Amino acid sequence: MKIVLCETIDGTNNFICDLLKKQEDNITALDNNDFALGARHIRELLKGADVVINLTGEKLLKKNYSMRQKEEIYFSRVENTKILINAINGMKNPPSLLIMTTLVNIYDEINIHDEYSQNLGEDFLADMCKNWEKAAFKLNPKTRICIFRIGNVLSDKGGLFVKIKELAEYNFDFKIGNGKQSVPLIHVSDVLKAFRWSISNSDKNGIYNLVMPEIMTNEKFSYFMKKNFKRKKLFTFSKFPAKFFLREETFFFVTCQFVIPHRLLSDGFEFDFPTLESCINTI
Repeated sequence: MKIVLCETIDGTNNFICDLLKKQEDNITALDNNDFALGARHIRELLKGADVVINLTGEKLLKKNYSMRQKEEIYFSRVENTKILINAINGMKNPPSLLIMTTLVNIYDEINIHDEYSQNLGEDFLADMCKNWEKAAFKLNPKTRICIFRIGNVLSDKGGLFVKIKELAEYNFDFKIGNGKQSVPLIHVSDVLKAFRWSISNSDKNGIYNLVMPEIMTNEKFSYFMKKNFKRKKLFTFSKFPAKFFLREETFFFVTCQFVIPHRLLSDGFEFDFPTLESCINTI
């Protein structure tokens, strides 16, 4: 089986891409330099591919969300996906499966969301995700598609946990504001397992929330992190000073959605790490 992996140089999913490349033998990686050459170039590189995994996207954590940076974040996801879909749709023998990730930030911050929720957000990230998925669903029906709306990935190689360890070195408390906001989490091993599951089960398609079943609040998350790092809290950030000092790190704490993986569970997917407690010692 030939897998083509679409990634972004210095992108938000690089640590996931690195794990995929280590674990899969027959994998070809495309990056933003390839996408800059357009759909025809991408189409040539996709020849013979069975599965395409689209993990393109500029980093969110280092962005201050200026207009220019918003354009970079948007283009690396939405426009690159349009190029990819155009490339696949123009193939006589297209890949049998397209796997891609978007963000749980498509949902609003008020309701509890399964995949059938119509209560979507209205901020920059939510609007980007809507357009991102809209572009993906223009895929020719000859190719099956699985879109994983992904939460904050727990790994010692990158993502949220690395940022948390940096804060822990300075004895910062991880609780921000009242701590009642949700922190949707997923272990990196379950991310890769979900990808393999979608490859192995040809009847699976559409949108899946890729978060652990446990609904985690920032307050509970803070307790586990302090216990794990054996730290006493120095002080608790209020929402607005946190945004000023920590910038996009607070993206994970003060603008998060309550999300449940209804379709994954009902379709028989088994999480190796269904709770934070089950995975905390592995990262």
